[in-house]
Amino acid sequence: MQISSATQASPMSAQLIAVAAVIALGIAAAIAWDTFCLRDLIRADPARVRYLPKWGWAAVCLISCPWGGLLYMIVGRGPAGRSQPPGRRIQG
Repeated sequence: MQISSATQASPMSAQLIAVAAVIALGIAAAIAWDTFCLRDLIRADPARVRYLPKWGWAAVCLISCPWGGLLYMIVGRGPAGRSQPPGRRIQG
């Protein structure tokens, strides 16, 4: 009894599936990274964001994924410390 070629997976199709899985994983990682960066940017105090306004950093993050997010995290994100002590917030 001979197995037909339609039911037998070729090595080329296995490689294609592996490449597609790696590409899908890379795309998912890039989307997760952009989501993390944009969430951090949205929650950041505007006084803590450096060199560009928040909308500018959002555009950089979305246009040049994943390098824009990396640039924001290294250059645009200010120090993580609090700008004011707790309990002494200025209402605005």
